[in-house]
Amino acid sequence: YPLVARDPIQLLFYGLVMWWVGGSLERSWGTKFFAVYCAVISVITALGISLGALLVNHTIFLDNWLTLSALIVAWCMLNPNQEIRLYGIIPILAKWLAVGTALIILFTYGRSHFALGLCALVGCAASFWW
Repeated sequence: YPLVARDPIQLLFYGLVMWWVGGSLERSWGTKFFAVYCAVISVITALGISLGALLVNHTIFLDNWLTLSALIVAWCMLNPNQEIRLYGIIPILAKWLAVGTALIILFTYGRSHFALGLCALVGCAASFWW
C-alpha cells in the first residue's frame, strides 16, 4: 500500500516528497537501514489504522501518505531547526512541518471518528519515538 497512488498528480507529489525526504534519510542512514525502516513503519502504520478501524467498526482505505507522513516526521525530528519553504515561498522550520503533518493526518482520518484519527498517527508516533 505505500507504493500505490490513485491518480497521476498524487503520484507526482508522492515521488517528489519521497525524493526529498526519503533521499535525505537514505543518504544519512544507508540503503539497507532505510529499506528496513520503511518496511517496519509501513507495517506499524497499517496495524495502527487497522486497529482503529476495528475499534470504531469503520471501513478505511489505506493511503500511501500515511507511511510517507511517518518518514516526514522522522526527517523533521532529525533536522528540527532546518528551514524549508512551503510552496517555495513560506519559510517554516522542520519541527513545525512535523506538527502540521501530524495534524493533517489526525483531522483527515479523524473526520469520521476521532479515535480513527488517533490510530492513524501510530506511524508518526513511532517515527517521533525512534
